[in-house]
Amino acid sequence: PAAGRYNCDCSGLISFLLKQDLPRQYRAVPFPNAVKHPRAVEFYEAFVAAPVQPTAGKPWQHVERFAEARPRDILACRKEPLPPKGNTGHIVLLDSLPKPIAENLFEVVVIDSTSYPHHNDTRPGKITGVGRGTIYVKTDSDGHPLGYASKSPQGPFLLNPTAIARPITPAN
Repeated sequence: PAAGRYNCDCSGLISFLLKQDLPRQYRAVPFPNAVKHPRAVEFYEAFVAAPVQPTAGKPWQHVERFAEARPRDILACRKEPLPPKGNTGHIVLLDSLPKPIAENLFEVVVIDSTSYPHHNDTRPGKITGVGRGTIYVKTDSDGHPLGYASKSPQGPFLLNPTAIARPITPAN
């Protein structure tokens, strides 16, 4: 951090941000001792288990409908089937309100670390790492997120179990 250089994947970025600004929320995401920080799958599982209504003493609120998400919420996708090792999914920080662009389809600006830059991304060319760009989120008819596309509202979509959570802080 002192040199302004960071080497992280998506879950490493979210873990770093949470440890800095919301350590209680970070500590509430259990993860195996064999890994350095929670992976996308652990964030996903913690978000699904969180209460839907803000609850005193609980660090996370599960946001069921994508249209109700807001900036600073976190979206986690879990690969299905879950591989025995390696990449377990993807996790992003929402940086805008979801904008409906078609039936059951939204665009939203996110901040993440990825090797697959998004639409209007701040990462030039095929540069990997931390950046900001637009993704497209597909929902079911009840508004629950089903997955996302990185570059275009036409896809291709990565349809994997997806959950959104809002950190509960005294300001909420």
